[in-house]
Amino acid sequence: MKTLGKYQPTRLNGFVTFEIPDIIHPSFPKVTVTGKYLRIQPHTFRPEVDPAIVDEISEKYCKLANQYGFGDHHFKRYSIKTMILTAVQFALYWNPWVDLRSKQMDFMMRKNIWLWFFDDAMEEFWTSKSPTVGGKKHISKLQIVHSTYLKIFHGTWNSKEELPSFPEYPQLGAMCAWINDVVKLGVEIRGDEYFKECDHLIRIFQTIVDCNHWFTVNPVDGRYTQSTYHFWRVVNAGGNFVLELTAIMMDIRIPLEIRRHPAFDRLITIAMTNAQLVNDVLGVRKDFSYGNGDLDNEVVFHVLHKNESVQEAVDALCDMINGDLHDLLLIKEALIDIFGEEENLVNFFDLIDLFIDGHNFIYVNNIRYKCERGFVRLSRDEELNGVVTKQAII
Repeated sequence: MKTLGKYQPTRLNGFVTFEIPDIIHPSFPKVTVTGKYLRIQPHTFRPEVDPAIVDEISEKYCKLANQYGFGDHHFKRYSIKTMILTAVQFALYWNPWVDLRSKQMDFMMRKNIWLWFFDDAMEEFWTSKSPTVGGKKHISKLQIVHSTYLKIFHGTWNSKEELPSFPEYPQLGAMCAWINDVVKLGVEIRGDEYFKECDHLIRIFQTIVDCNHWFTVNPVDGRYTQSTYHFWRVVNAGGNFVLELTAIMMDIRIPLEIRRHPAFDRLITIAMTNAQLVNDVLGVRKDFSYGNGDLDNEVVFHVLHKNESVQEAVDALCDMINGDLHDLLLIKEALIDIFGEEENLVNFFDLIDLFIDGHNFIYVNNIRYKCERGFVRLSRDEELNGVVTKQAII
């Protein structure tokens, strides 16, 4: 990984400004929401990638998905092309140090694609009206599926082992084959250290599937308080999984004494929360339009279960984003004061900033979120003040 050397304080610079029209739900008339929240200024970033290149890369992985046996009929919410396009864009903007044609980027894209496939199947399981899907008496099927994935992550799965046949999981065989090959690629890149390096990552995935089980047997809906829902939503969103995966590929190794510190734990939580809040604010139109409202969105939860207006709920989440970003700057300073300019810590700070700000580029252009460039605008203070500045690009 390229390093900037000594710690350089991060600053907040600019805004994400949005106007999202045509939000529709049976419980209220069509509405438009507006708002803005602060942006963080990464020290490095990837310039906007030519859409033709993004499409070319996405097409390559679509063909690969077909070779594994994936089809659009396996997923109810989005086409394979839409999910792969999203996963590819996140990999590009979260990993500006990585060459587009490298094995490391191939690994990140394949892993991201698998995660998006996993997410679609997980949410479909929750919302399905089929009597054979969801609920307490069917949790055992879900646990078998997830334990199989965990075996693959640990490198203990026998690919010749016959998989259980669940009609509600027609993509299980393809999912196992895909992630098994991703693990093999990780070992090829990182060597024998790969599984040791992934111990923490596997624990994170276990927590994500545990949240999945929680919602499956006892949905985290309006019966719960906002604080419990928010806790569940942040953990279930799994932003730390991608963050830690990127750190592994970037050779960032956080010493245990730092990782155990409560300030570092809060740093991770802020990054996870930002990913969730931005997703829920800018994805509000698609999530209200899905079924009776996708409960896997905090705005939807506030409106349908806590009697807030859509605008009130969006404003509240934007305030949370702004407050967290201010705290993030202070937490970084605290960790530097305690541990000094430890190289891995400094590099992880840069990764955090990229993780947070890289999110915004995807929502502007990606068809999955239906934001569209005209509705979401990214700005920097220099642009607003009429001053043209240059930002370091790696």
